[in-house]
Amino acid sequence: MSDRYSGPVPARRAEAGFSLVEALIAAALLLFILIGVLPLFERSRLNLMQGNDATNTANAAVDATERLISLPFNNQATNIPVGTGTQLVATDFWLLDGNRWVPDMTPYTTDRAQYTRTTTIEQFQVTDLTDNGVLDTPLDGNTLPGAVQLKRIETDLVNARTAGGGAGTTYHIVTLRAK
Repeated sequence: MSDRYSGPVPARRAEAGFSLVEALIAAALLLFILIGVLPLFERSRLNLMQGNDATNTANAAVDATERLISLPFNNQATNIPVGTGTQLVATDFWLLDGNRWVPDMTPYTTDRAQYTRTTTIEQFQVTDLTDNGVLDTPLDGNTLPGAVQLKRIETDLVNARTAGGGAGTTYHIVTLRAK
């Protein structure tokens, strides 16, 4: 029998493909590059989480202040009750699992507070600014409503997850509201 192809058999070229050793070296190089890039992704993820926490904390602090500013000047929520001194202080907590503000954590023993928000309201006469330019003589709850022309609203918000972690864990907002 005769072969159909009777010409010389072409020599196999060594450059026709990758050898197993070359493929393993290329895979090792790619792995080495990927291992070097992975920490960048992790740092990016941590930065996103910290930015989200900072945004949520700032929004929670601003929310309380804006809610009080939107009320009428002599609203019961912003007036200091008679016989309670010169400050109205309210503390509330953001439930981590409940996703809401509560004034007391006692009924929620299984939940944790992610944020603790303390709001302090003081009231002043405008003449308190004219003597030395500083609001340093707050009026108590016995003061007649017509004698109060300014209210200082201070909101301190602490993120429990980052508390004790150094700077940037507490947001402090001070607002002055005129009659």
